[in-house]
Amino acid sequence: MNLSSRMTETPGALSLSGVRAVLELRGLQVLARLPADAIVPLACHVTDDRFDAGAMVYRQGQTADRIGFLVSGGVEILRSGRAVVELDPGDILGEAGLLDVPVHLGDAVAVSDCRVLWIDREAFHEMLDLHPGFQRAILDALCARLRRPNS
Repeated sequence: MNLSSRMTETPGALSLSGVRAVLELRGLQVLARLPADAIVPLACHVTDDRFDAGAMVYRQGQTADRIGFLVSGGVEILRSGRAVVELDPGDILGEAGLLDVPVHLGDAVAVSDCRVLWIDREAFHEMLDLHPGFQRAILDALCARLRRPNS
């Protein structure tokens, strides 16, 4: 079932884990300005991962099939073993693989215990098509990252 058909579902169809996902997504600065009717269908496509400090979140060259929203902890992106950016809660990760090339451009390593909410490629692209506010939120997040001194 795609996002646009989910938007017509009744609110009672959302599971408890879906309600938690809505609340967590709404709590992320990157998505805070989106209306609830945009967040609810997105929450239906969320998967939740936890990584211990030092764990590999994804590897450079690995197929990129989802975008991540860092909920807690920190993640460092490395290219050729060199740190290029450290991500904090609220940051997105893995987006280049969905927007440009179909693989991860660097290694992502948890620098502390962390938690990531993932949205698959199909849901991400559908959100871009259906919600101009989502497009703007992603662009704003990418621009903010480019302005960081360590990027």
